[in-house]
Amino acid sequence: MFELLKPYSTLAHSLNLSNAVRKLGSTSQTFRRHINLLEEEWGEKLFSIEDRQYLLRVAGLASLREADDILVWGKACLGATQVCYF
Repeated sequence: MFELLKPYSTLAHSLNLSNAVRKLGSTSQTFRRHINLLEEEWGEKLFSIEDRQYLLRVAGLASLREADDILVWGKACLGATQVCYF
């Protein structure tokens, strides 16, 4: 799940697929696949696309802060010398 949140958060903050892909060194196909998997898991669409522009939907906006918090926590735990607990 952690790996699905990175593309979601990056795209949600930039709303530009090309910039988000470049920032993570990924591909458009991988981003779309990860977003689709996350939407399937959560049962809601996170983005809409209008004129090739990504827009956050209500569910995408509502879950962004939690996703960002999880990513910050995960990065902290990966760099920690002690065990991290939930």
